[in-house]
Amino acid sequence: MKHFVVNPLLALFYLSLALIISSCGFQLNRNQVSLPNGAQALTILSIENKSFTPNLDILLSDRLSEFFNRANIPLQSPSRADLALKVIVTQADVQRNEITLDTEILYEYQSYLQVKIWVRDLRNNKELTSGNVVAGKYIRETTETSLTDFDLQEDLELALDNLTQNIGKKLTQNF
Repeated sequence: MKHFVVNPLLALFYLSLALIISSCGFQLNRNQVSLPNGAQALTILSIENKSFTPNLDILLSDRLSEFFNRANIPLQSPSRADLALKVIVTQADVQRNEITLDTEILYEYQSYLQVKIWVRDLRNNKELTSGNVVAGKYIRETTETSLTDFDLQEDLELALDNLTQNIGKKLTQNF
C-alpha cells in the first residue's frame, strides 16, 4: 500500500488559490455609507459660516464633497437629488486646559467646531432633521504654553476631518 504525503503549505497555497479564483466578489466594507430612506443622491444646499474663523464654509464644503465622493454618494443639483443638506457653522474655537502631572505641566489644546444641520427629503418634501447639532474636535497635548500658527491650522484641519466624519455618520443614520 502506498502512502500519500501532502505538504501542508502546498495544500494551503492551492486552497487559497482556488478560493481566490472562484471568489464570488463579496467584500466586507466597514466604511460603507448609505443615505437614509433609500436615497441615492445628495445636494448640499448651503454651508453658512457664523463663526469668527474665516473660510470654514469653504473648507467644510471641500471636505464633505471628498467624503461623499469616497463613499460613492453622488452630489447632484437640487432638481436631481433625493436629499438636501444645509449646514450652519455656529462655533469654532480653541480652548487651553492645564494638566498637572507629578513634575510636569501639560497643556491640552482642544480645537472645537460645531454645526447645525438640516436634512430634507426632496422626493416628498419632508424634513428629516432640523437644526441637529454636530461637533468635531481635535485635542493636542504639549508642554508648550502656546501653539504656533502652523499648529493651530493643523489642529483646525484635524477637527474639520472629525466634524466631516460626524456629519457623515449623522446624515447616513436612519431617521
